Amino acid sequence: MPTTYNDWLTISPTDAKSALVKVNTISDALDAGTPSLASLKREKGEKYAKAYLKAWIIYFQNLLNLKNKLNGDMIDFAVDEVFAHYWYITIADIKNVLTWALNGVYGEFYESLTIPKVVGWFTKYAEDRMDLCEQRSISNHYDIKNKPIVEEDLDRIKLQAKRNEKRNKI
Repeated sequence: MPTTYNDWLTISPTDAKSALVKVNTISDALDAGTPSLASLKREKGEKYAKAYLKAWIIYFQNLLNLKNKLNGDMIDFAVDEVFAHYWYITIADIKNVLTWALNGVYGEFYESLTIPKVVGWFTKYAEDRMDLCEQRSISNHYDIKNKPIVEEDLDRIKLQAKRNEKRNKI
């Protein structure tokens, strides 16, 4: 298992899949702390980030026994689409999307892999991911809103009120 953020920037899909064996849900992926495609782009460049995603798709495709596979241009197009629309997904998310597809969560392959299938998996996953993030945000807001006020909170609120009074007098 990679021990630092930088370790994740250079890990192969095979090693990442092994390291993320306990990441099976969107919630797990959000909590895994792996870099996003945008982070890979920022740290290593866009070419590297796209090549990394491409390596995942090729790795995944090689696990399947299909008659009609994606060729290089098709993979590049799928990578460009995923990268353009879902730049925020992480390595753990990519692992989940492709593992779920392999396990039939998104439907049957019918002996072929197409661009719409691959991009569609990422689209469905991203929608589910956003729904979970929204639920987490609402829950967090509710927890904060309904948290009992303690002595430290009162002291902080009083101090902020005094600062605001001083600003308003100026």
